Amino acid sequence: MMYIVGIWHMQEYTIFNGKLPGYFYEITLGAMSYFTFTSGFFNARNYSSAKLFYIKRFCRFFALYFLADTLMFVFGLEVLYQYVGSLFGLTNFILPQPMTLWYISMLILFYLLTPFLLTVKNKSEMLLRGVSIVFIFYGLSHWGIIDYRTEFYFIFYLLGVSFPEHNLERINSKKYTLFILSSVFLFLCCDKNIESYNYNYIEVSAIVVLICTITYIISSLIKKNLQYIFKGLSYVSMCAYMFHRIVYKVLKDVIFVSDNALSLKYVPIMVLVLLGVSFILQYSYDKYVFPYLSRSCSTIIVK
Repeated sequence: MMYIVGIWHMQEYTIFNGKLPGYFYEITLGAMSYFTFTSGFFNARNYSSAKLFYIKRFCRFFALYFLADTLMFVFGLEVLYQYVGSLFGLTNFILPQPMTLWYISMLILFYLLTPFLLTVKNKSEMLLRGVSIVFIFYGLSHWGIIDYRTEFYFIFYLLGVSFPEHNLERINSKKYTLFILSSVFLFLCCDKNIESYNYNYIEVSAIVVLICTITYIISSLIKKNLQYIFKGLSYVSMCAYMFHRIVYKVLKDVIFVSDNALSLKYVPIMVLVLLGVSFILQYSYDKYVFPYLSRSCSTIIVK
C-alpha cells in the first residue's frame, strides 16, 4: 500500500504525471494483487463463522472507511452515487468508479462472498465455488455489468483463501492452488477484457511471488530496530491508502496553493504528513473507537 500512495498515486501530483515507465503499471498490479492475496489468506486462517467474520470485519475498518468515503464526497472527489455505492461495496457495478476507494469497495464485495467460500464440507467444494464466482464475474464483466478488475483480483483473493488450513479437511493445499491456476489460466489467456487492459496474468503473478520473496528476505535479514520501522509502516498503510487522496488535495490546494504539478521537493513533506495523519487516525481509532465497537459487537455475538 505504501508503494501505491508514495509512488504510483503521488506521481499524479508531480511533473512525472503519466510519464513513469510502463513497468510501474505492472508493479502496481502486482502490489494490489499481493495485498488482495494476503487479505484472503488471513481472512481464511482466522475464519470461524459467518456472523463473527462479518462483525470482525466491520469493527476492524468500516468506521475509518466511512470517514474516508465521507471526506472524499465532501472534498468533491466523489459524487453522491459513488459515495453511497462505496459504502455498500457496489462501486464495481456503478461506473465510473471513485478514485482509490473503489478497491476497498471491491474488498467489501469479496468479504461478503467469503462465508460462501468457507462454509463448505471440504476444500474441493470451496474451490469449485470460487472458480464458479470467477466465471460469473467474467460474464458480468463481458456484458459491462461489473468492472473488469473484479474478476482479476478475485483470483488472487481465492488463491489466498485456498492456502491455509481453516477447519476444512487437512489436505495439501498446493495441488488445489495448482487447480485454481490451471482452471483460470486458460480463460485469462482468452479474456479480451484483460488483454485489452494489459492485465498480463503471468507477469503479475510473478510480481506477487517476487514481493512475497522480498518481504520474507527483508523480514529475516533486517535488524530489530529496523523492524519497528516496517511494522510502523504496516500499521498505518491501510489508513494511508484510504486517506491519501484527501491529504494530498488539502496540501496541494490549501497549503502549497498550486494548480500546477508540484515540485519534487514537496513529495517527502506530503508523504511525511500523510504518515503522521494516518498514524493519528489509526491510533485514535484503535484506542477509542475500536474498543467500543468490539464491546458492542460482543454483545451482539452473545445474543
